[in-house]
Amino acid sequence: MTCQQIVKTDFDKIAEVRSFDGDFGKIGIVGGDKCWKDIVSSLTEADKFVRKQLAEYEKDGVDLNAISLPTLEEYEAMVNEIPDYTDGKIMIARWEWLAKDVSEGSDVGLCVGQDGSTSTSCWGFTKR
Repeated sequence: MTCQQIVKTDFDKIAEVRSFDGDFGKIGIVGGDKCWKDIVSSLTEADKFVRKQLAEYEKDGVDLNAISLPTLEEYEAMVNEIPDYTDGKIMIARWEWLAKDVSEGSDVGLCVGQDGSTSTSCWGFTKR
């Protein structure tokens, strides 16, 4: 079962889950062993794509900084700065809403923080 399938069907079984928004939303901390392989695989594929695209742009003489993209060298330096990005725990949020309650072009969002903390992570979605 993929990580996405686990979160959709068995989230409560693999994490300490808190519900919100009338049970439409769930958030939990999951041990990395449950989803880590999927995440690393996705990031590896994305990294290959980015490296290939940047190399092709540079080969074609595109000024990447002029279009707010890093050079391949700058990208590689950024990637090399985050080898120990996580301690193996993953925070996963899942939020569903009834399609009839959100019209096209409407925005919905979610912010996660800790009481007394100044750190908050937020996600926003626009229905298209």
